[in-house]
Amino acid sequence: AELELPDVPEALRPIFDWFEERVRTLSDAYAGLEHRVAELDSQLERRNAELESLLDSLHDGVLMVDVEERITMVNGRASQLLGLDPLEAVGQNLSDVFPAQGDFTDPLQHSLHEGVPLRHVEVVWTRTQGTPLPLGLSTAAVIDPVGRRLGAVASFSDLTHLKQMERELSQTRTLAALGEMAATVAHEI
Repeated sequence: AELELPDVPEALRPIFDWFEERVRTLSDAYAGLEHRVAELDSQLERRNAELESLLDSLHDGVLMVDVEERITMVNGRASQLLGLDPLEAVGQNLSDVFPAQGDFTDPLQHSLHEGVPLRHVEVVWTRTQGTPLPLGLSTAAVIDPVGRRLGAVASFSDLTHLKQMERELSQTRTLAALGEMAATVAHEI
C-alpha cells in the first residue's frame, strides 16, 4: 500500500518517493525471508523426524547429555533397556535420573568432561527388580564443527545373550575336560 502524505512540498517529493521505494523493497525482502525461514523450519522438522526414526530403529540404546549433564535424547531401545520414560528423563540431570548407576554414568561423564572416548566397556545395569543386566557401553564427547564440546553420547547393547553363550562355552569346555580325564582314567584301568 502506498503511503498517502498530506501536502508534501514538491521539493521533498523525490525523497518521499525514494523512502517509499526502500520501504517496499525491505517489505518484499522481509516477506522473502519469512518464506525462507518457513522452508528451513519445515526441512529441520523433517530431518529431526528422520533422525529420531533412525535412532529408534537401532538395536543399540543411545543416550545423550549436554555439557551440564542434562539428558537431551533417549532413543526407544535405551528406554526399553533402562526402563526409562524418555518424556520424563529428557531435561533431567543424569545423576538425578540414575542416582545409583555409577557403572553406567561414570564412563559417560568421563567422556563428557575429559573428551576421551571409551569403547566396549562392560558395565552392569541394576534393574528396578534387582536383576543385573550386562551392557556393552561405548561413550564419546559430542563436538561441534568449530571444536566446542556440546555434550556426550553413550551407545549400549544388552550382553545377556553373549554372557549366556560364554557360560555355555565354559561348561562345554569343563565337560570336555572331564570327558578327557574320564577317558584317561578308563584307559589306565
